[in-house]
Amino acid sequence: MGIGPDGTLVWAGGAARYVYVLDADAENPGVPPNLDVPEGTRWLIDVPSDARALACGMAYGEVPEGARQRVPADGVARPSPPARPTICTCCATWACR
Repeated sequence: MGIGPDGTLVWAGGAARYVYVLDADAENPGVPPNLDVPEGTRWLIDVPSDARALACGMAYGEVPEGARQRVPADGVARPSPPARPTICTCCATWACR
């Protein structure tokens, strides 16, 4: 999981409602409202529960239609320095019935 050479996000496990790009040494995201954006979060987007989940292969820094960018709050995602690896982690979708 991570950012491919062409800038696309790669992960396993299917569609996701939350997509994080983190510094490799960042903590895993926790629960809202205060633990879901760990230090080292470079980019975070999510989609509402009534929107279509996000598919693997989207471009880093480009917010798909229906999604919202939470980190950074304004502007574009910080580029990843070549010497500092990043990871992409996603939270899969769940359906409640």
